[in-house]
Amino acid sequence: MSEVKPFEDLEVGKRGCQLAVDVCVGMHESKNYALKDQMTRTAISIPSNIAEVCKRDSTPDHTRFLRYNKGSYGELRHAPRPHQLLERKQKNDSTH
Repeated sequence: MSEVKPFEDLEVGKRGCQLAVDVCVGMHESKNYALKDQMTRTAISIPSNIAEVCKRDSTPDHTRFLRYNKGSYGELRHAPRPHQLLERKQKNDSTH
């Protein structure tokens, strides 16, 4: 297996860290604590998994951790949706 660059030198690592920072800053004042916790932990796991894959020695390990990231990214994109639907329903219910 060829040597992988250090995490900090990879563009994907830099973008993953920036995503985590952006999500944490964006959710900082949220009163929806469950959503805030889920999104910040998921966002932080993305660059963490990238950093971990850089230290793995085998292609199967790389593949597994990249799949974890794909799942985490999907979770991060989906997380706000149920909360938005619930807020919309509660707003509609209160106007009727």
